[in-house]
Amino acid sequence: MSGLIYFRVIIILLTLISVGCKGAFIFEVGLLNTIFWTNATVIIHMKDIQANGNCEFRAIADMLGFGEDGWPQVRCDLLTEMHVYAQLYESVYGSAQHLEEIRHLLNHFEGGASYDYWTVMPEIGYLISSHYNIVLLLLSMHQPLTFLPLRTEPIPPVAC
Repeated sequence: MSGLIYFRVIIILLTLISVGCKGAFIFEVGLLNTIFWTNATVIIHMKDIQANGNCEFRAIADMLGFGEDGWPQVRCDLLTEMHVYAQLYESVYGSAQHLEEIRHLLNHFEGGASYDYWTVMPEIGYLISSHYNIVLLLLSMHQPLTFLPLRTEPIPPVAC
């Protein structure tokens, strides 16, 4: 089928300095199936996100249609994700103590975030990808990371 989007990919390109998050550029990408049975990647949306310590949460909120100021909803959704699937994430993070540390950093809902409440990758990436059922790519100076949903079954192969 021409123009079919198989999945949503959200890319976050971080610009960090030693004193804090300076912002994030976000891109939403769709993988399109063309009439020639080849795949083409198309940038659907691009935006420079305001820096206030919540930049990655702001980026996700904006891409999901909540607007940048919807970052508290993203934090709340991720806390819910951790609560509902606590056993899974305890296994992923390696200990109940680490799970509690992640809960602490998500528990911030007003104003700019201090360093204690910043995102930590890869932990938050797994939560975002799984809760919103998206592919998340994080591009930074330190390390590029790709997150796939932990609970979604792969798309079955299509006979040609």
